[in-house]
Amino acid sequence: MNSTYKKHIRAVPRELFALERLRLKPLPAWIPEVYRLHQRMVDIEGYVALHTNRYSVPVDWIGRRVEVRETKDKIEIQRDARNLVTHTRIADAENRRIMLAQHRPPRGQASNVPIPIRKRKPSWRPRPKWPTMSRR
Repeated sequence: MNSTYKKHIRAVPRELFALERLRLKPLPAWIPEVYRLHQRMVDIEGYVALHTNRYSVPVDWIGRRVEVRETKDKIEIQRDARNLVTHTRIADAENRRIMLAQHRPPRGQASNVPIPIRKRKPSWRPRPKWPTMSRR
């Protein structure tokens, strides 16, 4: 079949392959892993939310923007080029918190890292003073 003329390509496939073979290059030895990329903020408890699951990060990342790479079997959370945390991926929609041992504060001790607090305007307003009615 490959040695007969094909009208739709206006050539013989075997001859076309002989011409293309000279320009073909081998595939690379390393193929990068396929992943989905997400941008997230670390919440006040030190977790990053992804598909209803929450993955822990170091406490000093609280309030920072991180990059989350989701592959089929792991979650990589990266703050910058030097800081990377890897979790095993949990099935979608399990509503679980996954904490690594190194992200746990020591027993009986609170974390010494200050938690950033946003300044808000008070939600209450002083009541207006109503005119008092005097009895006559």
